[in-house]
Amino acid sequence: MAPAFAASSICSTNAVPTLLRPTTQVRSAIAVVRAAGVRVLMVTGDHPGTARAVARHVGIATTPRARVVTGAELRDMTAGMLEGTLREYPEIVFARTSPTQKLQIVEACQRLGGIVAVTGDGVNDAPALRRANIGISMGITGSQNILEVALWRGLQAAARGFDAFGSGGCLFVV
Repeated sequence: MAPAFAASSICSTNAVPTLLRPTTQVRSAIAVVRAAGVRVLMVTGDHPGTARAVARHVGIATTPRARVVTGAELRDMTAGMLEGTLREYPEIVFARTSPTQKLQIVEACQRLGGIVAVTGDGVNDAPALRRANIGISMGITGSQNILEVALWRGLQAAARGFDAFGSGGCLFVV
């Protein structure tokens, strides 16, 4: 069976902070990434309702078909079930996830042929960031681990980088 995503696919992972309303820069960066043909997903530790609201606000969940998968649901999924979910739903928000689950999502995207880009700002993000094909540090004061493994620093730099890839069935997990 052919992979669900082209070999040039990109899967990027980011924990979107939700204590404060995301800036318009986040929304515009995601718009640039999507315009480049990149599929956008979201992985967060936030409550599912909060995660869905943020995903809608920043342009990640744009249709009623957007799926929210909780960490508890993810824990009960086999690797094949996770891959099936990634194939079936074009927009997915993973909520109440752990760092280990973030890593599982990255690995599943890679098994489906994705080039994975991960964003992170803390030591909990380091395993997924290291496993990714592209690492993106978030914030000026990201932990030293994150800054050492990141390819790009900041969402705007990432958006410019994704824009340079052009279209090609890419995947971006925020």
